[in-house]
Amino acid sequence: RLRREAPTKRAATIASLARMQTMLSRCASSLAFVALAAHADPHAIKRTTPVPWKIPPKTNTTTTTATTTISTTTTSLTTSLPSRLGSFLVIGDWGWDPDVHGEITSRGCQQAVADSMADTARLLGDLKFVVNVGDSFYPDGVRNKSDPQWDSKWRDVYTKELRDVPWYSVYGNHDYHQDPCACADDFKECAQVNMNTSDLNYFYMPDTSFNVQHEDLKLEVIALDMNYYTWVNYTCHWTPCED
Repeated sequence: RLRREAPTKRAATIASLARMQTMLSRCASSLAFVALAAHADPHAIKRTTPVPWKIPPKTNTTTTTATTTISTTTTSLTTSLPSRLGSFLVIGDWGWDPDVHGEITSRGCQQAVADSMADTARLLGDLKFVVNVGDSFYPDGVRNKSDPQWDSKWRDVYTKELRDVPWYSVYGNHDYHQDPCACADDFKECAQVNMNTSDLNYFYMPDTSFNVQHEDLKLEVIALDMNYYTWVNYTCHWTPCED
């Protein structure tokens, strides 16, 4: 799977990228995304059109000294924020390993982040999901659903409260190293793929690229596996693939 993508899969990925590019090219897209993620009415945030400032031409005074007057108009931003619909957390590059992170001698840093996430989730009180952008299991990923790293690097680190919501996840390049789907064409062979939305013992990853509609939050989560396009030349020699 890492070596090549089927044309239909590649076309779908490119279409998703084009769709995201169009979305991001819109004015204040990040602001709109925050509104969609947190509030009931994305149109509640009203923007006024900025008026560019102009420098009037120089004028001579009676003392023949040239003076310039700059007039500026500031942009106002009026917000009307209705009740919040929910919240989510984002994390990536977190799977600490004692053998490859030698300069970090304990799990203390990862645990501190995990504890902070748990505190934040309790403070928010409306956590809907966690976005996990990959490199979850350094250095080489997990081999199957029984791999002990599911416990040692995830379940034993992040509280049950954090794992009681879906973790929408994608593969990092390290996650592919020893994963069986690195050399397979069937995504169902991937150790991290889990299509069961009710099975919170693992990440939610119905395919290596996928999307999830959250009508309750008025947003869509788009997850793209970019390893084929960015990391393939750096990753393949770590895998057991023959070619």
